[in-house]
Amino acid sequence: MEGSPLACRSQVDIAPVYRTPSPEHSVVEGGDGKPTEQSYAVFKELSGRLDVQLAKLDTIVKTDVPALNKEFAKKKIDSVK
Repeated sequence: MEGSPLACRSQVDIAPVYRTPSPEHSVVEGGDGKPTEQSYAVFKELSGRLDVQLAKLDTIVKTDVPALNKEFAKKKIDSVK
């Protein structure tokens, strides 16, 4: 499926980013004080990883979805919205 619109499924992997909240999550959410430096570091790391995956998703939405919709139109199938 390389090069086909359906090949995009393997390009976005949110599993490493979207998991059960970590212990750091409860530290940040549960305290009244300022988050620890470690909490900021984890947030920065996860935010960066999420940004990478969101950029890949944005590319897919802008390029692969229109190509897929063209193929769907040829076969008279409802488009992806």
